[in-house]
Amino acid sequence: MDCVHDQLADGRRIWILNIAGDHSHLCVGQRVELCIAGARLARWLDESGESRGLPRTLVLNNGPKMTSKALFFWSQRSGVTLDFIYPGQADPERVVGWARQRTPSGRLSEPALV
Repeated sequence: MDCVHDQLADGRRIWILNIAGDHSHLCVGQRVELCIAGARLARWLDESGESRGLPRTLVLNNGPKMTSKALFFWSQRSGVTLDFIYPGQADPERVVGWARQRTPSGRLSEPALV
């Protein structure tokens, strides 16, 4: 699970949350928001878990969205283990890199998103 960002034509930054399976490389979900706070992320994981089920472990980076108290309490409540990668460790990033490569280039510049 990782977030990437881009900027709209009016200067606002958008965040794209990618959740991809480590073994299948299946993009389980993408969420595009102007702001992704920990509580919103936990709520979205609950919603996604209702339809797909929750994994045993989520591999995350150490960014502020991923290390929030809301996500910690969500993991305690849901029983999902949060596995944080060490800074500079590239191995878990290969899955998100795979997802980034398949995000259509130029899509973020389309008028529908402005």
